Amino acid sequence: MTSMVSGGRRSGLWLACLVGSMGLALSVPPAVAAPDLAPAAAVSAAPAASAAAPVEGVAPAAPARPGAIAVDASNRSLSFAAVINLAEGPIEVVIATPKGRLHEALLRAEVNPLMLQASLYALGLNNGPRLLDSTGRRGDLVDIDIEYVNAAGTVVREPVEAWIRDTRTGERPQRIGWVFVGSVMRDGLFLAEEEGNICINYSVGSTILDCPDPQSLDDTLHVVEPRQGAPGLGGAVRVILTARRASP
Repeated sequence: MTSMVSGGRRSGLWLACLVGSMGLALSVPPAVAAPDLAPAAAVSAAPAASAAAPVEGVAPAAPARPGAIAVDASNRSLSFAAVINLAEGPIEVVIATPKGRLHEALLRAEVNPLMLQASLYALGLNNGPRLLDSTGRRGDLVDIDIEYVNAAGTVVREPVEAWIRDTRTGERPQRIGWVFVGSVMRDGLFLAEEEGNICINYSVGSTILDCPDPQSLDDTLHVVEPRQGAPGLGGAVRVILTARRASP
């Protein structure tokens, strides 16, 4: 039996209730954001056609407990801890859990996919198809940023696209957001959790976030973009998901 956990608002309320029943907080004090960093809303307002330049601050963000999800309702964003999992080579998964395809995943995070999906619902996001369907419907878009402390001790926040190279152009991908597709329950199992996917760029498998590029069924589209001054393999980062503003 397959239950559509990805069924939109009604499923979102159910998942939010589940989170509450497990005693997991879906709100955090404002201290989650690093002092002097640009707010998440400012990042989501960057032009969609280009990868935004890094934003630098002067104080590191409070360390996040592995697996914890910090929700900033005022900015419609959430964050969680991760580590750099891939230093070079092809990317098929942007964010995987330890159960995922780690040999081709850019980031590894211990966050629970079911709880993450519930948190996105709690922020008011609706899931849907990866590409526009015949009615013009698609899942809501989010921007993904990576925050880390560089060698100079400065907090840097930049789009995840800055860590990816598009093999079709030799450049970083355009910042067009990531689609909240949501996962489903089948025979009591949450499939994104079973497959270990949080966000994929090769659009095969169950996941929470997916790539809106129509060509993302090609597993050769993306490779790691080398980063100067950024954490190396195993380095700690913070992942920030922010609801993208609707087009005017």
